[in-house]
Amino acid sequence: MFPRQKGICLIAKLVLPVAFFMAAAQAATYYVDTAGNDSNLGSSGAPFHTITYAYSKSTAGDSILVQPGTYTGMLTLNKNGTAGTPLTIRSVQRLGATINGGFNSSTLYCVFINNSSYNIIDGFKITNAYGTGVMMFNAHNVVLKNNEVFSNGQQTNRPNGGGGNGIYEDSLSSDNRFIANYVHDNGLLTWLDHGMYLCGINDSIVNNIVVHNRSMGLTVAGYSNISGWKVYNNVFAYNGLLPSTYGKGIDLWGDAVNNSISSIDIENNIIVGNGDYGIGTSAMSGTNNNVTIKNNIVYGNGAVSGVGQLDFTGINATEQNTIQQDPRFKNGSGTYNLSSDYQVQSGSPAINAGVNLPSLTTDFSGNPRPVGAGYDIGAYEYVAQTAISVSPASVSAATVTVRLDRLFALGSGIAIKSVSAYDLAGRCLFSMNSEISDALLARINKLSNRACILRIVDGRNQTFFRRFMGH
Repeated sequence: MFPRQKGICLIAKLVLPVAFFMAAAQAATYYVDTAGNDSNLGSSGAPFHTITYAYSKSTAGDSILVQPGTYTGMLTLNKNGTAGTPLTIRSVQRLGATINGGFNSSTLYCVFINNSSYNIIDGFKITNAYGTGVMMFNAHNVVLKNNEVFSNGQQTNRPNGGGGNGIYEDSLSSDNRFIANYVHDNGLLTWLDHGMYLCGINDSIVNNIVVHNRSMGLTVAGYSNISGWKVYNNVFAYNGLLPSTYGKGIDLWGDAVNNSISSIDIENNIIVGNGDYGIGTSAMSGTNNNVTIKNNIVYGNGAVSGVGQLDFTGINATEQNTIQQDPRFKNGSGTYNLSSDYQVQSGSPAINAGVNLPSLTTDFSGNPRPVGAGYDIGAYEYVAQTAISVSPASVSAATVTVRLDRLFALGSGIAIKSVSAYDLAGRCLFSMNSEISDALLARINKLSNRACILRIVDGRNQTFFRRFMGH
């Protein structure tokens, strides 16, 4: 009997990894389209009609791909993924799909993340909630990225006392990441509504643009012991500009009882034109430690309240290398409108002036960081629009017209190091230090109906040119 038992043990050892592999391979992809039907299979050819129904069918590791269009009502996320198998809800085209609350009193939030972990919400417009755009209760390891959160909480008959924020996270939440979101124009003109009102621990707020919200841009709300925050390379601008709701770019706020804030790093941000302090405190008692404020541009704040740029009352803060100069946004740094461009111009004090953050490898648009001598301050990395000499002779001799799927066929196992695109006059259209990635292919795909020259540097530092016609 003993040999047979050994055989059974051996089979079990062989089967177990296969079972795990099969489980991992069974992660599903569901498709959603406004022209779909929830009685469909949810495939690319037979998509569901609603994101809510697709989510109800999903489990850890699944992806929900949403086609462009408007999806009304509240999306509730209450499932758990894992670190290795998150549950992903992604707009196929960045900002192509809209989650619209319709200012309906039954739709308090556009997205309600409730008792949920390891969910990813990527690339949506989130707008017209009766209350808050994205509400997070007891949410953990959630990633909110590449979204535009705007015009939420603007109903005049909304119950008094706030509740019209762009994004709200409660004090039971932790380890959430807010990456490359555009959060603007949330809240009523007469109430203290904020762009981002966050109360969790170990949060990362990176590459966001938070502008023109009714009160604060970002509130670090100390209802409990907040710690472990990384606030890196954001833009907080033009928030709280009315006398009734004037607000700070970043507000460090403490509850009267539980107002401990520690290990908060605020680095490489542009904070400009807010109605109150650029960075300031509220209700702090002096028991708060390890707040590090480094290499930020803080400029032109306090015009409504009549105060200065910084206020660290009640906290033990380390401030270094604050730059109080105009960041030189592309279309100016003194006014706000919906077409404002928060990239910086040549000569900006933001260029190469940031703290080196090796964990931060891309900017708001997905372009690589750093470019040049160091990290830039703000949500965008500045790329000089240099030109190359492109003569008809060199183009015809050194390049060929290729399809996108054959564009990088340089040889077996050869990696791509960087890609730059130029028009036929030699003007740079974009430059990315990148291996082949979705972000790189997306940039190339944007070259619609345009002949251009791609300069490709491979892993051996050899340079190739490819003539490419976008389509």
